[in-house]
Amino acid sequence: MQSFKNYKSVILTEEEADAQSQKDALQWLHNKYGEELYTFKYVDNLSMEGEKTKTYDIAVGENEYILDLKKFDSNNDGDADTVAYNVRPSVNPEDDEDEL
Repeated sequence: MQSFKNYKSVILTEEEADAQSQKDALQWLHNKYGEELYTFKYVDNLSMEGEKTKTYDIAVGENEYILDLKKFDSNNDGDADTVAYNVRPSVNPEDDEDEL
């Protein structure tokens, strides 16, 4: 018989899942853009209206997300130096299918 002595069940609260998704998104952004080029700022319910917006489907480890990005100039020098981001859970069409 196999022992489950070292098995650890992890159930995240909604707040912990949100914090993890923000951490994963920031890791992905640092890997894509580096840490020197932009300042990254999390914005809940980021408005995607206007220019300089982009949406990515990303995966960090086993977690999949939709990442919304919007570049803007935070110090009025004419260069877009900050990337605001919002991360949402990825929608799997199989999860939304109605059962017959």
